[in-house]
Amino acid sequence: MKRAHILPFVLALSLICAIAFLSMTYARMTQAERTLEAIYQSELSDACEQLGQLRLALDKLPLTGDAAAQAQLLGEVSRLSCAVRDSLSALPAEPERMSAVLADISALSDQTQAMLAALTRSGSLTPEQLSTLRSALADCTLLSGQLALARQALAEGQQTLYVPGGAATLALEPLSGVQEVPVIGHRAPLGLSGESVTQEEAMTIAAQVVGEGRVQRVAASPGTSGGLPAHGVTVETPDLRLNLEITVQGGQLLWMMPETASFPASLDTETCRKAAAAFLDRLGYASMEQTAWQQYGGLYVASFVPVQDGVLLYPDLVHVQVRMDTGEAVGFEADGYLTWHRARSLPLPTLTSAEAEALVAGEAQVEDVRLSLLRAGEQEVLCHQVTALSEGERYLVFLDAQSGRTVAVQKLIVNESGIQPA
Repeated sequence: MKRAHILPFVLALSLICAIAFLSMTYARMTQAERTLEAIYQSELSDACEQLGQLRLALDKLPLTGDAAAQAQLLGEVSRLSCAVRDSLSALPAEPERMSAVLADISALSDQTQAMLAALTRSGSLTPEQLSTLRSALADCTLLSGQLALARQALAEGQQTLYVPGGAATLALEPLSGVQEVPVIGHRAPLGLSGESVTQEEAMTIAAQVVGEGRVQRVAASPGTSGGLPAHGVTVETPDLRLNLEITVQGGQLLWMMPETASFPASLDTETCRKAAAAFLDRLGYASMEQTAWQQYGGLYVASFVPVQDGVLLYPDLVHVQVRMDTGEAVGFEADGYLTWHRARSLPLPTLTSAEAEALVAGEAQVEDVRLSLLRAGEQEVLCHQVTALSEGERYLVFLDAQSGRTVAVQKLIVNESGIQPA
């Protein structure tokens, strides 16, 4: 090669090497960014799932007066709070706001640990502790809404969690300051209507719910905010104190909880079932069907859903607690009903009940097929509910009434203490 050609050749080779090096570096950076984005999205997904489990545990706590069940749920709340905190701490949010959120989550874990210790000494949760747990549920629901909005933005391609330079991309507000955050899954309650009621009016309503002939004293107690703002009321009867919440809008009974479940179980479950149904009828809940029941100590706890055109509306679930010595209703929870209930415009199923049965019958003995409505994520899905027997166990298989895909499978736990899906 002539000397005159050597320099251009060397320069060209150097340029090619530089371009190759830059391309490799860019590819590595791009891969690193994708990996980091995947890690962030995985942590966000974990936080959403853990937060959903945390909300479920908090939602269950007021429904049982059994100390052992309460202790188990408090342990779950504490464990899940720590898991949510750890997942959130890995996300790219503004440091000061994230620190406030993490502090609130850590405080919930500490509070439940303290409640657990107190429960072992006293044998029951106090009205103040129950109110704290209800407030925590409202706070976690609002935090869940913030995360759901972030996931929706990611799914729609409007946002990434990673940006070059590591800037904060996740907008979180402290739990104490998110009252106006739009929450997916907990928008304006569909089952509430009417004017707002005052604390005094809520106390009158609570006395009527309990039965004015049983009431000895009515007092105001701490209420809750969140998706279903409510006034707190304490009602004392001759042998029992009841804690209630009456919704600010419409003055509806949101929940009621006795301070003990220690009642003699002298009434049979059928008598208690009829008492629970009569209580719902007195509150104005029409066309309700029982779907499950459980006995906790001397409490009979029944689950009901409304029926529209023969379809079970599972999102609108309510629970009633009946004491098994007198048959009086002493517990109630209607968060699902008041959040979701309205007259639906239900689609006609594409899949017939016979076709639904055939999809399940190959693996189990089908006992019954009927229509039901489930919530799957943010959607309501009309399903064929197939009751099937397999190897001596009974299951509910929910098939999308349009596509035939399996939406959910539940095992019915049947024993002397009740019938519950799991």
